[in-house]
Amino acid sequence: MSKPMAGSCSAEKARAEKLEKSVHIWPSKRQVKVGDALEVKWSGNDLEERIPIWIMISTDRPTRFDGDGFFALGPDSPNPFGMTTGMGAQRAIIALHARGAGERGSVSILPLEAEDLKVTMQLVTYLRACEVEVVLSSATRDIKVLPGEANVVLPDQMPNGNTLFRVALDKFNRVVSFNETRIRIVAGNGSEILNRAGTGVSFSPTTRFLSTVHNDQIEIVDVVDGATVARLDIGELSWAFDDALAMTNVIPWGEVSIVSTLGAPLKIIEQVTGPACCPAQPENTKVMISLENAAFGIWGSSGHIVGSLQVPRYRHQEAPRGAYSSQGTGSKALFAQILASIGPVSPLSLETGFHVPDELTITFSLAGR
Repeated sequence: MSKPMAGSCSAEKARAEKLEKSVHIWPSKRQVKVGDALEVKWSGNDLEERIPIWIMISTDRPTRFDGDGFFALGPDSPNPFGMTTGMGAQRAIIALHARGAGERGSVSILPLEAEDLKVTMQLVTYLRACEVEVVLSSATRDIKVLPGEANVVLPDQMPNGNTLFRVALDKFNRVVSFNETRIRIVAGNGSEILNRAGTGVSFSPTTRFLSTVHNDQIEIVDVVDGATVARLDIGELSWAFDDALAMTNVIPWGEVSIVSTLGAPLKIIEQVTGPACCPAQPENTKVMISLENAAFGIWGSSGHIVGSLQVPRYRHQEAPRGAYSSQGTGSKALFAQILASIGPVSPLSLETGFHVPDELTITFSLAGR
């Protein structure tokens, strides 16, 4: 699909190798506490050509990221162009070819446990004409992670009622217990991670996150440290990129919300797309995430938002409160112009439908608010 936009393999590889000589990536320190940020800095991006090249920053343990100028993926999330570099690790990717990438930047890593981290920093390109990925540089640094605030060890009991369900999450060394009104997360050593109110518990595809209804919203909780990473309107909850993205689809007005669960700057809340009767539907709504082009789009008959995945200021939006107040400013011509301005390296379709890598996985559904 990307071959019509590609240059020759030799020319693109030569340009990528030239870029590798100027790009530098380094961690700001070798030791950090849980709760503090480890900043990984980079510089030297002078790429003007539309050649797909990424900085990839990976961690061997569950973390979250912070900042902007990147997109975050989980260990099993697909890469752009189906590349295999970094698979099996949590990673932040910076598309150097996309508008707004800039000459320099940084990504903050937030360690969640007092376990040492391996941080791998790579520069990788994809030669479209040959359908080959090339790792241009790779370096790994060991980061010492010290404890933050002490965990409190409590007896295994649920306040305000008995435990009805207990789920062992061996992958994350956590046990989740819950009943009709409360949720408790305990680490393998008995430390209580979380004890809070919530109803209607469900788990994301990898079990890294749980969702619960609280204060008339769906709240997304990271089971590793118990942090609430997103709050969304109550509606159909689905996940993309395994569970690197959470999406709700709500009646009325076909309101779509999409947020990164891992800390990337993608946060779209209550984007109106259609009439009061219905949720957003593939037949008349566009929901698109393109890793290759570092671009996204959500639009329907009433309202739109289109722009960069990694740079929030490069977005165009009509955000009416409902279909009746929509000015109808969106059009395929406008969307094509906006997406072209980001600098695509692979074809983009403007046809309606839910276009994300793999399928959306629905784990919670409740029509209305």
